[in-house]
Amino acid sequence: MAGHFALSKSQGGNFTYEWFSDPSCPDIFSSLFISSLVYESNASQRASNKDTLFITHNSRPTNCGSHLDDIFKAYICLGIKLNDLSRYNDEFYSHLFPNQRILNQVRDLQLNSISSLLGVHIRRTDMIDHCLFKGLEPPCDDDILFAIDSYLQKKPDSMIFLSADNPESEHLIQTKFFQKVIIQKKDWNLSKSDTSKSVLIQDRMSSLEEAVIDLYALSICTFIIGTKHSSFSTFAAKWGKKEYIRV
Repeated sequence: MAGHFALSKSQGGNFTYEWFSDPSCPDIFSSLFISSLVYESNASQRASNKDTLFITHNSRPTNCGSHLDDIFKAYICLGIKLNDLSRYNDEFYSHLFPNQRILNQVRDLQLNSISSLLGVHIRRTDMIDHCLFKGLEPPCDDDILFAIDSYLQKKPDSMIFLSADNPESEHLIQTKFFQKVIIQKKDWNLSKSDTSKSVLIQDRMSSLEEAVIDLYALSICTFIIGTKHSSFSTFAAKWGKKEYIRV
């Protein structure tokens, strides 16, 4: 969405969005986010307002999770400049907010009271097929632990907010870093433990709302260590204007 917004703005064109519920994204935009740029409408309303960003079923503007650099390379033939694209991309995120229910749950974590907070994102349940079919090396726990250790050596007083999509990763980080770790308590769907590891199914064990709570919580961290190949980490960093690495 952010990439398509940036492309449209850089070309002076109109922009429409497709947002629909499916098993991996079983919710509607307004149940998760608030944005002055986004308006859910019917066809007649779209025709009467050319200056509003619409969520529609008409087109899929970019691939899911496309990084801004990839979008730039794909559309460089249009004469766009990366600086302009980045500026409009940042504009999109600056107008995007979690809805009040999600905001309240993040506030309950009391992260804003922590002066130095390392955000860690570990993505597992829908990465297996992504890595397999694209020939990518899957995320490595040892690399993630090494990155956390390296950060804490420089800032030993930092706390850790952990965003994980599976209980095994939560247990790994909590066992090693104990009371430094802050997590959102999730209602894990343990009946999907096996299918979450299946290449063909890739079920998720947590809800979409829980994912967005994690996403916003990561965005207010001081620094983010994310999972390589995952746009979730990039989204959080862009949303909060924070530095990040993906390992």
